[in-house]
Amino acid sequence: MLFALSLALLTAAPTPHDRLVTVLSRIEDWPTQKDLAKITPEPAGLLADVAADQREHAYVRERAIALLGAYPSNAVALELIRLTKDRTPAIRQSAAAVLGRHFGASQPDEVLVALKPLLKDTNKSVRKQAIRAISYVHKREVVGVLTQRLALENDPALREFLYHRALQLEATFEKNTVAAR
Repeated sequence: MLFALSLALLTAAPTPHDRLVTVLSRIEDWPTQKDLAKITPEPAGLLADVAADQREHAYVRERAIALLGAYPSNAVALELIRLTKDRTPAIRQSAAAVLGRHFGASQPDEVLVALKPLLKDTNKSVRKQAIRAISYVHKREVVGVLTQRLALENDPALREFLYHRALQLEATFEKNTVAAR
């Protein structure tokens, strides 16, 4: 009886979660929306589940996060915001990138609130990605946020990056203000 049960478990069809993890694990392929639709009719939910699964390898989770950007919805934005608090720096970094790029213009207030704490992250790469991601938020307030962080940042390379990004954004806002007059 135990042998039959073990054999049944071994020969059972892989779950959609397992199939998605297999697809995301391949280095040579980047899955398309069509590929994902073959696995599940609701790819965003499954991608979010894999991205949040602490048992999965960071590489697989990062790829799931990157693919979430193709499914813009409030649920995806909320999941990305939650992932900015993940214990793994690479996951926080990836979530910040996708959140800023895909939701910075459509949900600027929520994205700015979610990304501001990452400017103080202990990991330098996460802070740098947060600076990049915040740059997609189309609000003048962003210049002030970056300038405030500039006063506190200890890393010379990040200080320079913050300075230049704040200058670029300020120039963009000034140009738009002049054009609107």
